Amino acid sequence: PYTYPPFGALAAVPFSYLSKVPFRVAWAIVNVVTALAFLALAWRVTGGRGLPGRPGTGPVDHAAFWLGLL
Repeated sequence: PYTYPPFGALAAVPFSYLSKVPFRVAWAIVNVVTALAFLALAWRVTGGRGLPGRPGTGPVDHAAFWLGLL
């Protein structure tokens, strides 16, 4: 069974009560938070020692982080 459309519809229900501008702001926040979570998890999965700004992060980690964003 293909369950994606019903899940997407249920996930969008809370946003249906918002007007146009608050909806777009809320959706943008959801997208930014999701992108940051994806970036942090991908960094950990690939063996990154720490994100820039955290203790134990060296110049190689900084270079890999910034080059990965290109």
